[in-house]
Amino acid sequence: MPDQPAALDGPIERPAPSRLALLTARIRLAPESPVPVYAGLVVAAVGFVLIGLAWSHTAALASVALQIPYLISEGLTGIGLVLAGLCLANAGARRRETAAQERQLELLAGILRQVADGVVDAVAAQTVAAQTAREQPTPPRRLRASR
Repeated sequence: MPDQPAALDGPIERPAPSRLALLTARIRLAPESPVPVYAGLVVAAVGFVLIGLAWSHTAALASVALQIPYLISEGLTGIGLVLAGLCLANAGARRRETAAQERQLELLAGILRQVADGVVDAVAAQTVAAQTAREQPTPPRRLRASR
């Protein structure tokens, strides 16, 4: 189309990603990466620390009205972080297990393909041998002389 600018006619050139961007993308996207598991454990640990802080702040207070802000700001946030961290760790562990199972299934499929190819080759060899045996003329039988 003549009314379009010339810059849209060719492929769009994008700048090459930096080494750091490539490394972080590979770590983050690789199913075998343990980073989500460790990140989840760190988040859960921070949650437990917040729960401990909430307890230490509220233990010395006798008034429930003074305890509630600590409970809400630290305790519930800590519980939320523990749950989020454990979910992240669980998802990362399941992802790693799934990747390991896929690798095992690919290996098993390759072995089965090799076995199937071997069986097909053996059957083909037997078929060729049987056909050549049928094609060879049988020698005439000699009759035994009776005594």
